[in-house]
Amino acid sequence: MREDERWFSTCQDAGDGSGDLVIDLPSELLSKMGLSLGDELNIEVVDGVIVLTPIRQDHR
Repeated sequence: MREDERWFSTCQDAGDGSGDLVIDLPSELLSKMGLSLGDELNIEVVDGVIVLTPIRQDHR
């Protein structure tokens, strides 16, 4: 994926009191990132930009 690609989505409270967010991402973006529905992402702000990084579980 190119660094200059930008995607927009709305964050929703998970509603379970955890403080987690639910973000509906476009299917094209999921495919480009190798993600599936239900995958967990780390979210951080870097230089004013929100960065989502997949949390990969170690399946040993």
